[in-house]
Amino acid sequence: MKKRRILFILTLLISLVGIYFYWFQTSIGLETDKFYEVKILSLDKQIAAVCKDYQEKLSQPDLLKLEKTLQEQTTALKTSGWSDRSIAGGYLIFLEPQKDANKLFTYLEQRFQSCQVFGSPVFQDLWNLETDSLDRTGARKLLAYSLKLTHFPQELSGQHEETAKLIANFDQDLEPDAYFWASFARVVQKAFPKKQLSQKDDLAKRIHQFRYLISAQQAQWVRDHYRKKGQTDRDALVAYLASKYNKEEAKDEFGLDNYRYFVDYDLEESSRLHNKAASLPGQSGSIVMLYPDFEPVVNIKIVMGFHTEFILASNGRFANELDSEGVDENGLVNGASFNYANKNNKRHRTLDVQPVGPHDPAYRKQVITTEVFAFQAPNNRRLSFQSSQFDDWIHSYFNSKGIFSMRGKSSFERIRLEIESLKKDIQERANA
Repeated sequence: MKKRRILFILTLLISLVGIYFYWFQTSIGLETDKFYEVKILSLDKQIAAVCKDYQEKLSQPDLLKLEKTLQEQTTALKTSGWSDRSIAGGYLIFLEPQKDANKLFTYLEQRFQSCQVFGSPVFQDLWNLETDSLDRTGARKLLAYSLKLTHFPQELSGQHEETAKLIANFDQDLEPDAYFWASFARVVQKAFPKKQLSQKDDLAKRIHQFRYLISAQQAQWVRDHYRKKGQTDRDALVAYLASKYNKEEAKDEFGLDNYRYFVDYDLEESSRLHNKAASLPGQSGSIVMLYPDFEPVVNIKIVMGFHTEFILASNGRFANELDSEGVDENGLVNGASFNYANKNNKRHRTLDVQPVGPHDPAYRKQVITTEVFAFQAPNNRRLSFQSSQFDDWIHSYFNSKGIFSMRGKSSFERIRLEIESLKKDIQERANA
């Protein structure tokens, strides 16, 4: 018996060691991007190396033209704020070989234009090297450049025409679960430590509002790639999430070396703050509930890597503060916003919750709070045994008889039913 116990412990230890080394090797692989697999030369030497590769393929005039083109492009990129290392490693090293001069110069022009599209693959190559070692000043410059590329205004208007134009400045293939979004969030964290995103600061205000544009772009991406004619946003989201359903298949598809690029989705983050309604005094001391759009829908939250957030209303529509297809009142009041924090913690409050008050666009503030009423979320109180706490309890998210309840079900219970229904539909679609 004693020998069996010792054998079991030894087996367990060996297994743990194996898991550790597997994790360690995978971690090393995660940190080893393509940029680190080659030596990055100085900018001038990298240009010379590219030209050397074409010595046998191009005439002397074309070689001179190539050198001039690369110098002009890299100078423009430096003027935009990219470092020499990022340009050399993110732009020049992985230039794809071309067969002749015409194709080469066409390719270089297309690549140069592409790197000026927010979120494009070339932009991300530059971004990844630029963010490899970044201080607060560099982070702020990179965010300011991102706003410039997307033509982000000083203040959002909420007009769907403006939103459509802004979304058009994103790369069309920038997926909601792209690894880039986690990197973008880390740059925001670096640029705005502690409570600085809530302070009076033009960049802070615009970056706060930028989260709404990101969510609008991500919702529109799902529509454009998964919604068929006659379908709802819910149908499109079900199809998209069903494509992510089988995690093991995703591992096989991406491979362990690139496993970090796979982001699972989560339906269990609380939707409480996205189910605001207004309470008005009725007759004889009663309370009348006013829902956005006069429609008592419930909204559920779906997150990917915590940063990406979809808010889906029970009427099948995405709820967003910005929407290129037109914003409804539920979207303005309860809509999605990209999270700059990594998880629901103190940093989430300083980055994603507290900046709402000082930095929200005026068009949204005017809807949420009027002279007559204000839309408010149910509170988080779970139980109440004291009469002094009764007022809090009737406003509870969990109270099946409170003002946020309906037909004997609390707001929490109604949301759970929606979540379970969505889970079922995703699974059925994935298995179809």
